[in-house]
Amino acid sequence: MIFPPKGADRTRKQLTAHAGAWSKASEKAVRKHIQDDPTFWLPYCLLATWCLERGDRQEAETLFWQAVRTAPDQTECYLALAAVLEQNDNVPACTIIMSLGMRRGLFDNEHKQEISQSLLRGLTPELRQEMMEQLSGDEELVALTVGRIFSQKKPNEPELLSAQFATLRAVNEILDPLLGPVPQATLDDLTNNPEESVPLLCAVIRSWMAGRLGDSGNWSARAAFALLGEIGGPALLEDLTEFLQSEDERILDAVTLAAVRILERFPPPPGSQLDPKELREEFDGKLEDFLDYDGPDTDEEYAEDDDELPLAAINLGRNDPCWCGSGRKYKKCHLNEDETRRRTPKSQSADSHIARLLMDFMNDEFGKEDLTEAMGLFFGHVIDEFESEATQMCFMDWAINDFQSRKFGRTVVEEYRVRHGSSLPQSDQLLLKEWSCSRYGILEVLRVDRGTGVEVKDLLFDDVFFVYDVTSSLVLKPGITLLTRIRQENGRTIFTASGLTVPPAVRDPFLDWVIDDRAAQALDWHQYLKANSHRLLLKAKTMADDWRKNIKFVSFEGDELCFSKRHYTVLDPAALDEALRGSPAIGDPVKTGKKTTYPWLEGTGDGPKRSLGTIEVENKKAFLDCSTKQRLRRGEEFLEEIAGKLLTIGKAEFVDPKTAMKMADDN
Repeated sequence: MIFPPKGADRTRKQLTAHAGAWSKASEKAVRKHIQDDPTFWLPYCLLATWCLERGDRQEAETLFWQAVRTAPDQTECYLALAAVLEQNDNVPACTIIMSLGMRRGLFDNEHKQEISQSLLRGLTPELRQEMMEQLSGDEELVALTVGRIFSQKKPNEPELLSAQFATLRAVNEILDPLLGPVPQATLDDLTNNPEESVPLLCAVIRSWMAGRLGDSGNWSARAAFALLGEIGGPALLEDLTEFLQSEDERILDAVTLAAVRILERFPPPPGSQLDPKELREEFDGKLEDFLDYDGPDTDEEYAEDDDELPLAAINLGRNDPCWCGSGRKYKKCHLNEDETRRRTPKSQSADSHIARLLMDFMNDEFGKEDLTEAMGLFFGHVIDEFESEATQMCFMDWAINDFQSRKFGRTVVEEYRVRHGSSLPQSDQLLLKEWSCSRYGILEVLRVDRGTGVEVKDLLFDDVFFVYDVTSSLVLKPGITLLTRIRQENGRTIFTASGLTVPPAVRDPFLDWVIDDRAAQALDWHQYLKANSHRLLLKAKTMADDWRKNIKFVSFEGDELCFSKRHYTVLDPAALDEALRGSPAIGDPVKTGKKTTYPWLEGTGDGPKRSLGTIEVENKKAFLDCSTKQRLRRGEEFLEEIAGKLLTIGKAEFVDPKTAMKMADDN
């Protein structure tokens, strides 16, 4: 269910307005609210609070869980649930829920400042300074980054615990997206568990309808609709039909795809108003079309250009006869073409046209030998496939604009101008000339005009100018240094390709290297940048990678992180279980099949407890997992003290964080 029941809006407002006045005497009425409207989070929280007052913590935990599932964007629900989990001695679950609540709180004005400062205080001074330098001194961005890392799965986390929170973590990635496509692991967590995912995705849409999701809300809603199409059932079709009347074309496309995908799995009965073939005619897209987040929606990106449309098309409805006189409905005739005109500014359309001409020309003229030569220069070796779409875009941009093949002796742009330039319209000739004059620059962002572009300083030419680029204005911050291509277009400077962000610690050494390299080649700057852009990209990436290799990750105690594991042979499993359960430093064990995981905690009594590691026991094998070598030594001493006669010590394994991250990426 996406829409709340009829009349629910009025009762929700009443319940919210008088929430403080409700008392335990009203419990029957509040339970009736839940029965009538099970998708509203507030009644669950009220009942849970009353359960706590009478000492029923298990029931309170269940109710707060329901609150989180019905409103996964609400900070209060997470924080309340975390408090109850702690009271119920479920520290591992408490830690995860608290981390998700803090992540949500970073987007909540009521909690933002407090949580942000709490996360920043948790960093060592050295790590905080390094992150501030890397993220251009933006404390808010540092806190968001720490919050995201804090809430993600940990390398030594028990599998059962990870599985329990997989869908909730995945939905948080939809609520708070990273730039770029949704990670495959997030998609897997959502699609592999539809019973949990469908209600959570419906809750995301309700939060969007309530206006609670901020700048990324429209994207989150579109992604949720599209994902529901992959895992939802026919019960959703009635609600989806309501959204098919949406005036937002992008929402409409996502809803149309969702309806089509559900109808393909659950064919409608004869006479149904929903025809998957007809819906496919309106939008023939796929899930991936809605899972690549490129920043908040802006009006400018989809600005209407009505003077290029036929006047008769401007005020037509989707089901009106088309303006062309064909007799067909507008939506089945010229609507898509007209929408493309509305959404695409003139300059973007012309630029895309030139890009297609050059790409087609290169594909026709370049053989395997030319491509091998280009890849060898750009990457240092021939690759079988591109590691990402951004890498492919960067390579193709360089191959068209800067690469001089043996076959041509000039760039693709210059060769195309020689062969075909005179036959092109004057406007295309001008664009080609602007393309041929493009170059890479090392640019420091000075100022951001959100929704328009960025003011930059060219560090090689000591020149300050404005770059018109909507997407960059939404993601860049002052102080960031870029290595990217720029060119003129109709008297304005624009970015034209995916480049690199140069970390602050690398910027000056990289600039020194470029200046020395140019002097050694005795070229002017324009010649040098044209002939060496691929070397600049490779050098900047290599220097940044080398710098990152030297970053140190540390624990709460200030020790360098190193995922550490000690193997043991268990001599008496029953006695070991008794010894572990009897220790106040061991939390509630979690059993998964034949394996039992015991949390090893620091702190006693009712106060907060910090996780020091885990002890996993399966048959006659045991493993002590910690995040530092120092904690592993403490853990070995702890086990020797409480169960030394029950264990035989075995080998130790150590994995540094960078290797662990690479292993995770490879998987």
